[in-house]
Amino acid sequence: MLSNNPHWNQISSMEFDDLFSLSNDFNPQSDSDEYSMLLDDLIKEETSSPTETDPYQLQKALPDDSAHESRVPTLECGVCGAPALGYNFDQITCESCKAFFRRNAFRDMSQLTCRFSGSCVINIQTRRQCTYCRLKKCFDIKMRKDWIRTDEEKRIRQLQKLTKEQKKSHRLFNDHLDTLSLAIVSRKKKQLCTNSTGQ
Repeated sequence: MLSNNPHWNQISSMEFDDLFSLSNDFNPQSDSDEYSMLLDDLIKEETSSPTETDPYQLQKALPDDSAHESRVPTLECGVCGAPALGYNFDQITCESCKAFFRRNAFRDMSQLTCRFSGSCVINIQTRRQCTYCRLKKCFDIKMRKDWIRTDEEKRIRQLQKLTKEQKKSHRLFNDHLDTLSLAIVSRKKKQLCTNSTGQ
């Protein structure tokens, strides 16, 4: 059959053998190994690049207790010295002193008395023992009672919050209706397509 084709007759037997035999240096396994090594090197370069550092990995690499505490500033209540989360009525206070000031800031100081002539030490352990000295210390560190909301302001804020939530729920309900109507329309289109192809 080869002899009938003039093109095949021109190819020497050596060339013919070369076409169908694999060279000795070609090894699919070694090529895939080289490819995987290149891929591993590329991944290492991506992960170890100094410009991009994953903050989660950085946090995991740091020791949990000492290094993390040294970086995060610890806030201390100006009234009793307890750990504080932030500013309340223009001063850094704990949640307990914030609530105490909100309840007592409008009380008349002349009606409050101290059993120890106004010289109580206010700290975490003693802050509940003397209302007068605790409130006095609140005013001494310049907590502002004009920042406390009145009952009318609280009602207005609650109404604003309620209307905001209603708008949000109404928007969610409208979105839900839109998705339902879209699903119904797509189902009808599908039915029309199947009916037209069936006919």
